[in-house]
Amino acid sequence: MININSNYGLGLNLTIINPGIGASDHASFWNKNYSAVLLIENYSYINGKHDFNSNYHQSDDVLQFINKPYFEKCAKLSIATLANYAVLQTASSVENIIPNELTLYQNYPNPFNPSTVINYQLSTASFITLKVYDSLGREVTTLVNEYQQPGAYSTTFGSQHLKLSSGVYFYTLYTGDNLIVRKMVLTK
Repeated sequence: MININSNYGLGLNLTIINPGIGASDHASFWNKNYSAVLLIENYSYINGKHDFNSNYHQSDDVLQFINKPYFEKCAKLSIATLANYAVLQTASSVENIIPNELTLYQNYPNPFNPSTVINYQLSTASFITLKVYDSLGREVTTLVNEYQQPGAYSTTFGSQHLKLSSGVYFYTLYTGDNLIVRKMVLTK
């Protein structure tokens, strides 16, 4: 943020306080071990008033008192900082996120009603078929039937339009070379 403020000439006087205060929206991220930044005006008291906005956290803290040029600079800084982290992945970094093996994960939630999410990952480009069968082996529906590149995928199976009864169902992932089967339970 400091580099972006300087590079774009936003003119904000930024101060790093580390460790920072744990009493704002960013703190819940910290509590879950995620990085987070609090961007806020100076929160000091001078003669019983906040030094930046005397209406801060008061009943008269209304839009007409907002420092619009300051707010605009903070918005630009936040957007530019996020954009800085949204850089395109290089070929070497993409190789690191390609799965090592074909995987069909257990659906979630399970048991489910009326829908559940099925996740899978492909290590090589393949024509894949993801189908759902009832306990007698009858095909209920085809969720995916297409050529896909390596990566992680997710699809939702919803039973509400299929008029299915409670019971055990199976979903299969077939790539031509591999078949993986998992069991799921629909409860009504």
